[in-house]
Amino acid sequence: MPDSFYTAIPQYHLKRQQQLDIAKAALSSAYTVLHSSVHEIVMSDGKELIVYDQERRLVLVGTAHGPLQLVSYERGPGGGHGRREQGDGVSEESLNSGYYKRFFVEVKKIGAGSSGAVWLVRHHINYLELGEYALKKVPIGDSLEWLKIVLTEVKILEQIKVHPNIIGYKHSWLEMDQTADFGPKVPCLFILMEYANGGNLEDFVFSRREGLLDTEIWIFFLDLLFGIDYLHSMGIIHRDIKSPNILLHQDVDSKLKSRRNRLMISDFGTCVNNKFVKEASRTGNTGTPEWNAPELLIKDSEGKWGDYSACCDMWGLGLCLHFMAFGRLPWKASRANLKNLYEEIMKCHVELSETPSRSSDMIYLIKALLQKDPSRRPTSRDLILSLPIRNLVKSLNDPQLTRLLADVILQGPHTTSFSARSPVQFDNSTTATSQAYPKLHFDL
Repeated sequence: MPDSFYTAIPQYHLKRQQQLDIAKAALSSAYTVLHSSVHEIVMSDGKELIVYDQERRLVLVGTAHGPLQLVSYERGPGGGHGRREQGDGVSEESLNSGYYKRFFVEVKKIGAGSSGAVWLVRHHINYLELGEYALKKVPIGDSLEWLKIVLTEVKILEQIKVHPNIIGYKHSWLEMDQTADFGPKVPCLFILMEYANGGNLEDFVFSRREGLLDTEIWIFFLDLLFGIDYLHSMGIIHRDIKSPNILLHQDVDSKLKSRRNRLMISDFGTCVNNKFVKEASRTGNTGTPEWNAPELLIKDSEGKWGDYSACCDMWGLGLCLHFMAFGRLPWKASRANLKNLYEEIMKCHVELSETPSRSSDMIYLIKALLQKDPSRRPTSRDLILSLPIRNLVKSLNDPQLTRLLADVILQGPHTTSFSARSPVQFDNSTTATSQAYPKLHFDL
């Protein structure tokens, strides 16, 4: 790309030079699609990117740390919205005009991902409050292809029934909205979800400078394990298990007068049904670099990237366990030096700190989940049906975990197979579907 293209971007809208560099890199890959120079980049809260071309058309929407999406939204004369004709994009009949303003009050912004921002909102009818919810706004523009992509998250959420470790879905609609402090209103997809009141796992761990107690870690680990297992039992691969996507909700037991932080898996924008994982083939190295499984960093003989599988979710579970145990990921390198970071991940050299001191059981489980060969990682159902995990649930005496374990035992091994795996006999003589990996023989 010519240097003049970079200098044409007004820098006063960008809060940091680093964000400008990110924007340049993202726009470079889209330049051949745009066929015109960029007139303006607008950033809201230093995160959301709104990009206009010379004719003041909205052409790209995204975030400073995520992929930008081509939307091609025409503005009408004088900066207004042009009329949408049938077949041009999102139809006027599909837009729910004024619904958001009539029934919701924005409280604050609580997160931002690669596809949109998340807000805490209060739902009310005739001035009567119905509760607090999380609402995700995804800019769509007039791109039906992009709408199909983001509706994947809605379809996945609709499949998921109520589960204590999965963020619950309420409903969704299309409506015009202004996604940044500047610029026109554009068609957006609104996704209303359950609100988790305790923030995310990453912030929670960082806030505990003294570190988490072993009991806390085990309870959180089991929350995640049961949540992932529920998704896998339905043939759903999350594909982005990482601490920022794990939310906390504080439950209060009125009878016992006790509080318990419960982990909930969120952000299903990258989820895929196992039946269609081949159709959702990767065109590049996606995902958060330090959370990528090693098999995702390899190209085959045809130059295609490795496919996601349920094993990638188990890798994410292992990294979450390491993060909770030691307050950081096991890699020395950071995304600032991707070459070294990817080399570390490919070698699968998991650095385990001596402080804080953790049990041999926890260390063993981290190593079992972070094996380079995905077929050697235990599946979620393997772990739950193993005697050590069953004993762990019993020892914690947590009512919710006890109920979830009972449900899984009744169901037995997964009937949804992600890949051809051979039966293996566990120490407790429970048959599960997995290839051989070190037996779960540790004492909990």
